[in-house]
Amino acid sequence: MISCYDLYDIYAIFVNIRAYPENPINEKAIFCIIDVINNREENHDFNQIRTAIAPFLTLDNIGTYSFVTTQNVYTYFPYSFLKDEYIYSVLSSACNEMIKVINNQNILQIGDLADCLHNLPILLVENNYKIPRHFWKCEIEPYRKAWNKDFMIKEEMHKR
Repeated sequence: MISCYDLYDIYAIFVNIRAYPENPINEKAIFCIIDVINNREENHDFNQIRTAIAPFLTLDNIGTYSFVTTQNVYTYFPYSFLKDEYIYSVLSSACNEMIKVINNQNILQIGDLADCLHNLPILLVENNYKIPRHFWKCEIEPYRKAWNKDFMIKEEMHKR
């Protein structure tokens, strides 16, 4: 299961993708997030996202992902592990869309998607692993209008 600290790392990854949508490590980073989410029952360690991405970094490509080379020791654990399957499905949908968009190689769309998703992990932490209603209107709706009218419609309707 992932912790609030893993969500902070997901936030950092989305911010990196927004700033550097052409970075080839972005796709690997998203696949690592998906892998951690898919194997959540097997792992309850800290730094899961960082540990998954680190093997893909070299001196030539470390750049903005250098934060993953530091294994943090957390002495304060404000929230338990994320257990809500709905939230995992939202994170999975977000990452799967990101993979699809990265594969299409539309730099503008990659940046827009990362822009609409980057606040999601922080909002989850700040709202006890719940998605505030304004997220859908303020973050997701502009992306839907510009690129994919069906993006996370099922996930939004699920909690209404």
